[in-house]
Amino acid sequence: MSGAGRGLGRIAARLRAGHGLPVYSPFCRDGAFVVLFMATGRIGPGQMRALLAALHDEQRARAAQFQRPADRRDYVAAHGLMALTARRAGLGEARLRQPAPGAKPRLHLRSTAPAPDASLSHCRGAVAVALCWQGRIGVDVEPCLREDIVRGAALFCAPAELRAGSRLIGQAVPRHFVRLWTLKEAILKATGAGLSQDPRGIIPDLGHGLPEAEPALARGGPGWELRHCPAGADHALSMAVLRGPETGAAGLRQGARAAVAACGA
Repeated sequence: MSGAGRGLGRIAARLRAGHGLPVYSPFCRDGAFVVLFMATGRIGPGQMRALLAALHDEQRARAAQFQRPADRRDYVAAHGLMALTARRAGLGEARLRQPAPGAKPRLHLRSTAPAPDASLSHCRGAVAVALCWQGRIGVDVEPCLREDIVRGAALFCAPAELRAGSRLIGQAVPRHFVRLWTLKEAILKATGAGLSQDPRGIIPDLGHGLPEAEPALARGGPGWELRHCPAGADHALSMAVLRGPETGAAGLRQGARAAVAACGA
């Protein structure tokens, strides 16, 4: 089986059955992309052993460098989940490597088959991984109530987004800004631009009036698919897929600015 075929929607169930991992798939289009989310606070010793065994030597060495056990757990969970997801997608032994500091990580396969685009995110208590066979993908997960994101909102929000946040009260304030941040981070990961592109110029449309408990499809510009949902009780998760011809990093960044600027104002 490969991502170009069928079965991506069953990967989470297979990981639950095969390794006991508390994982589910909030976003999936069979043959195109799959996103997996896992709350790491629910991982037991047996599950951690399975995740650690899936890492290659460089990743194990990196994991050993973390001083805080929770940070080490989340790193192992994210990279182990990526490796196990790749296997369940029919990719065999795959390694996620970063070609240069700040560059988007790439999935390397032992076979000569083309590797899908990949993205990974981990924060305190949660991880998300994504594979995409039909475009470029980015994924980001964050705690819902991160006050530091609220305090730094002016660094990544457009004026209209700041005004919208100022009209909210209580927990709706951090949820608003965390939702925006995860969407923008997912977009920047999809393009590979990272923070070399000013996130204040990326304005995803949140005005669909959908219940917060429902995964919301945000309008994207041409070639974009953006999705956001609460992930469990404590985290927010966003995904961005950019489809279109391969134009190189500069062309993708230019296309991202043009496409995403049309998403809202």
